[in-house]
Amino acid sequence: MAKSRNKSRIKHNKSNTRIYHIWSTMKQRCYNSKCFSYKWYGKKGIKICDEWKNNFIFFYNWAIDNGYKENLSIDRIDVNGNYEPSNCRWVDNIIQQNNKTNNKIIIYKNKKYTMSQLSKILNLKYCNIKYRLKANWKMEELDNKKEEDKLNKIFLIGNICNDLEIKETANSKILSFNLAVQRKFKNQNGEYESDFFRLKAFNNQATFIQKYFNKGSKIVIEAHMQNNNYEDENGQKHYSNDIIVDQVEFCGSKKETQEPKSDMQFENEISNMNFDNEPLPF
Repeated sequence: MAKSRNKSRIKHNKSNTRIYHIWSTMKQRCYNSKCFSYKWYGKKGIKICDEWKNNFIFFYNWAIDNGYKENLSIDRIDVNGNYEPSNCRWVDNIIQQNNKTNNKIIIYKNKKYTMSQLSKILNLKYCNIKYRLKANWKMEELDNKKEEDKLNKIFLIGNICNDLEIKETANSKILSFNLAVQRKFKNQNGEYESDFFRLKAFNNQATFIQKYFNKGSKIVIEAHMQNNNYEDENGQKHYSNDIIVDQVEFCGSKKETQEPKSDMQFENEISNMNFDNEPLPF
């Protein structure tokens, strides 16, 4: 038996090639129950056609004739189908990742996309699309990126300093909160100080922040500056420069984000700060 196996290797002389490794791995995941990937292939009933399974050269010839390259991987067109010529192709990593069984399919403008495909089409970060969907944005609002927004952008990473409480008016939900942002340099005592910023989030963004973050959470913020002036109920005029939240991202693991830090971590710096609870212009 050993002589027969050695004779077969000598015959094709390709046992050390990448394509032979792909063929061998394909067989392991479909037929070896001890293989780590078996649960996603063989256990689900995925098989290899007899022609490929029993003869590497048949597989090799098909691969060369059908676009095999060193930077491509074998991919099943129907992810629930078998490894066979009519169901396989050679693709790059992007196409293969978009053809996985655990992909979330999104219907956008009457077409089906994975998150990665939609990210590329809309020129948005994957995580931004993910969080906009979690915040219940409407599909037609996903690509809501105005050209003028590019000229007015603020990016902040810091910790939320106060409890998050949404105030509601007739037409809006408003969340005002303070963010502590650590400076890049140390002071004379060798300690990092923080700058404190007052931010406002509206409607879906306000709801999302209150749901997934809390006092002490670390958060990544994309925002813009907005000048505001209004008269209060007493006729007095107010002027302000507001930082308006456009998008948020988690910073660190979900557990780190949602687990509030001790109030003592902010007590020393916040105790000397005065955050005015200005009236809302709505």
